[in-house]
Amino acid sequence: MIRQRLLALFATLAAMASMVLGLAPVAHAAVVDVACVGTTQVNYSPGLKIQPRSVHFIENDLYTTCTSSDPTIKTGRTVISFTTVLSCLQPLRTGTAPNPITWNNGQTSDLLLNYGATFADGQNILVGNGIVTDGEFQGDSAKVVLTYAQPDVTECLSPQGVTNQIGTATVTINGS
Repeated sequence: MIRQRLLALFATLAAMASMVLGLAPVAHAAVVDVACVGTTQVNYSPGLKIQPRSVHFIENDLYTTCTSSDPTIKTGRTVISFTTVLSCLQPLRTGTAPNPITWNNGQTSDLLLNYGATFADGQNILVGNGIVTDGEFQGDSAKVVLTYAQPDVTECLSPQGVTNQIGTATVTINGS
């Protein structure tokens, strides 16, 4: 009986001490639901020139190597098509845009991402951060990174302009 009372007293004192010292519960890291690497290809019609102009843009991202909390996901694919104003000096889309991914298992994840572009060391890097709005992993955070070489100036000055770019693609989807 005395032993039980002492244990209860120690438990109460420990709880009070943690409140006084401001000790918080241990935080848990985000769970990676999907991480993929692959390639990206963008086709422009008409081709990009030095001066901005309206261009039809088709992006095809192939995620060829994926690890996932869903063991049936091995690969994924995104196809995006729209018309916007671009140039060799601004070859990447920015702002908020949808990014649907179709997985090899037939499931989809609809991402809504806010894209920002950086240009450094001969590379154009497009980073999209957002959430999965529908489908597998709905509610999870998402990040897409697309990296391309900066367009060749001689190609920009040619009659057809830059008609495509090829680069690397990664996607990471994190749960909680």
